Amino acid sequence: ESGVIRESLLIKGNNLLALHCFKHQFMGKVKLIYIDPPYNTGNDSFKYNDNFNVASWLTFMRNRLSVAKELLTQDGVLFVQIGDRLESHMRLLLDEIFGEENFINRITVKTRSPSRFQTVNLGVFEVAEYILFYGRNKPMWKYIPQYVPCEYDKNYSLVMLNRQDNPDKWKYEIIADVVAKQLGYSDVKTAKKNVGDLSFYTMIADYALKNSHSVFRLTEIGDDAAKETVETRDVSKKTRGKIYLVKRGDNNDRYILDGKEITFYEKKVKSIDGKPTPTIMLTNMWTDISWEGIAKEGGVKLSKGKKPEQLVRRIIEMSTSPGELVLDFFLGSGTTSAVAHKLGHRFIGIEQLEYGDNDSLIRMKNVISGEQSGISKKVRWHGGGDFICCELSKYNESFIDKIQFAKTPDELIEILKDILTNSFLNWYINPEAPEDALSKFIEIGKSDNGLENQKKLLCELLNKNQLYLNLSEIEDAKFSISDHDKELNKQFYGDAYNA
Repeated sequence: ESGVIRESLLIKGNNLLALHCFKHQFMGKVKLIYIDPPYNTGNDSFKYNDNFNVASWLTFMRNRLSVAKELLTQDGVLFVQIGDRLESHMRLLLDEIFGEENFINRITVKTRSPSRFQTVNLGVFEVAEYILFYGRNKPMWKYIPQYVPCEYDKNYSLVMLNRQDNPDKWKYEIIADVVAKQLGYSDVKTAKKNVGDLSFYTMIADYALKNSHSVFRLTEIGDDAAKETVETRDVSKKTRGKIYLVKRGDNNDRYILDGKEITFYEKKVKSIDGKPTPTIMLTNMWTDISWEGIAKEGGVKLSKGKKPEQLVRRIIEMSTSPGELVLDFFLGSGTTSAVAHKLGHRFIGIEQLEYGDNDSLIRMKNVISGEQSGISKKVRWHGGGDFICCELSKYNESFIDKIQFAKTPDELIEILKDILTNSFLNWYINPEAPEDALSKFIEIGKSDNGLENQKKLLCELLNKNQLYLNLSEIEDAKFSISDHDKELNKQFYGDAYNA
């Protein structure tokens, strides 16, 4: 069907223009947006102009977030990862765009260890970043519960010896005594003396995990519990040693002993990556994701700014179902697209910068080939699938690329001649006196920082509203757009192509 895109997309080019390019195709169809924008610190490794003043940075972000909001489904969500310096500014901006009522969480993520050497900040060592989490329409969003591994909880100190029997016949014992007897010792003290405290504790933890259906603890019952539960609690306090059953209809039945509720360890045990694991509910403090050794994930390197695949996996799994559309318009080295693909999602990734051998396109080719870094082994990823990679057609942007990569004044002179003849110049530039312009340009090159000054001047000549080719110009012969690319645009834009 013309104009309906079902494939995953990698798009090269200015992200604001790209968002507007496909806005009408994907309006209201994106379930999740995750972005890790430039933090405006002045020392990030991003090659964006990462040293705007705050007002410019906020305008930069507002323009992109405003159109991004329109792409979200009504139950869609946005996650923005941000550092200390601009977290409060970003929070206010998102309140304005999405509405304070659609704020869901601020998540704190531990991103580094205080053991690392740092001299930049005069205050306390910074180890955290933040993820601001908003819904397009918060009441419509459904959270998919997430659990994180934890150690054995020693409060689960009892074990029901015959849980298969009726509750009124249940017999229980202290778990440490049971384990000591299984090891052939008469008591816990003797067992610890022979195997060591740590080893004995580990054995208890292993026993609890393997017998989670029978291991339990007793928890307090508050006065705010259901009436029958409170009444049974009070009776139970007077008849110690007897187990009472409270039927709860559609809810799980309650078992009460000595005025407290029996809570079985199996409620804490979940399957994580196919392995039974003791867990706790995910909170808004994420300290369990390792940021060490992630620089080469996906077969591409990014020493700073790269996010662990496990982090993006958690965000995707808590907010989407397989097959739904995920968008990242600051794609960087391609973590979001890689994780989305491995989890069976469609994705749109947009990136303007060139990362050479560490580009998102190379990473996605590695993913399809079955690379085994990041979350691959945990989710049993073996490769496969496809995506479409396309690029905004450059006009003046192509000249900026040439300027950026030029290394000598002679290269810049040739670029100047090309600009005066073939580019879309700013309105105040007079291209009719090329010789005069050339001589002045050469003089600028002789000044301090001459090469950089020449580059800056060349960029100022170019009309920034014509960085990329407009669709309306696609038939102009001077741009040499191939028939193949014309057909691709016709399919991409559908009815809008001839509008």
